[in-house]
Amino acid sequence: RSPLGWARMAWKTRCVTSQNPDAAVLIQFCDFGLKFCIMGTLLDLFLLPMYYTGHGRATGFNRFSLSNLRHESQGRFWGVILSSYTLFGIFAYLALAEWRYFISLRREHFAEAASGAHGAATAQAWRSILVEKIPVGSRTEEAVSKFFQSL
Repeated sequence: RSPLGWARMAWKTRCVTSQNPDAAVLIQFCDFGLKFCIMGTLLDLFLLPMYYTGHGRATGFNRFSLSNLRHESQGRFWGVILSSYTLFGIFAYLALAEWRYFISLRREHFAEAASGAHGAATAQAWRSILVEKIPVGSRTEEAVSKFFQSL
């Protein structure tokens, strides 16, 4: 039992989404942020030494920034550009993966609710529509049924 054992258990455990998928979406969003931050940190392990050895005039903590690169060092600027595009690509990939998970989660939730897994009232609510401003001459059950059957 380690002091951070709870973190490992929380990472491996996924919440139950049968009643409300909003909690799962929030957890997935936090997971998405963590993955993105880890990828950004890994890219920083490439960028920081490049900035520090950039032969610029920056002093102190600014030696670890883009301001320490000299204008003559074109290769180092290409490294920065390549890193930014890489991080953008990682973001796009992770966002697309999370979106696909979200869509599958919503479809699963809608299918469960419509099948009555959450009770008959919920299933009825998923299949109900509200019709307003029906003309006075068409307010009979037969007229409304005829209208919807013609669609």
